[in-house]
Amino acid sequence: PRKPRAATLSRLAAISSMLPIPCSSASAVFSPTPLAMKKVAVILSGCGVFDGAEIHEAVISLLALARQGVAVQCFAPNVAQLHVINHLTGEVSEGESRNVLVEAARICRGQIRDVAELDARDYDALLVPGGFG
Repeated sequence: PRKPRAATLSRLAAISSMLPIPCSSASAVFSPTPLAMKKVAVILSGCGVFDGAEIHEAVISLLALARQGVAVQCFAPNVAQLHVINHLTGEVSEGESRNVLVEAARICRGQIRDVAELDARDYDALLVPGGFG
């Protein structure tokens, strides 16, 4: 395989420095600061693509951060979910209620805090995984 030119590497370094969360392959080469020294707050909104944080996106993001040695703290609002969705049918589950913080705790194995406790000054970055929650 061809080796990248210096100009290409320079452009890639500039682009990767603008990424909110560098991808693992780019960060290993281009990150000016070791990621192990970084702290990231992750905001979750429940558990499930239709009524919370998208599970795959959240877990893959948490895994990528862990592999880079980033200190992560998950947060979620301690409120009732607006709608509870049956993920088999996609329909609203009438009469069912869930707490966003309790549901989000499933994704991060209980290592989660109420978003009311979040102080942005304590973190280097914020990650908000997608989903409809």
